[in-house]
Amino acid sequence: MVVVAAIGHYGEQMHQFIDRIPAAPTTLHFGAENPMIPLSDAEEVAAAHPGVAVHVYEGADHGLDCDARAAYHRPQPSWPNSAPSIPAHPRRDLIAPLHT
Repeated sequence: MVVVAAIGHYGEQMHQFIDRIPAAPTTLHFGAENPMIPLSDAEEVAAAHPGVAVHVYEGADHGLDCDARAAYHRPQPSWPNSAPSIPAHPRRDLIAPLHT
């Protein structure tokens, strides 16, 4: 399997691997009000990896894109910020958001 892009929504462990270099274009999403992941962790990951697209959603809690959670944050869905990081690929048609 070849990884052509990485998109992260749940970054609880991201900070402990801050020294690893992503092997593919990477986009990360963080809720600014997430009690499980300090905003400082997102900021440190962004500073350590300037090539990684890091998006912080104001007012968003943990599970910002999961419509099964009370913390669902629809005003700023992450998919439009994720799609550009997925390179042109013959099977790009198979890649789609779970929630539209």
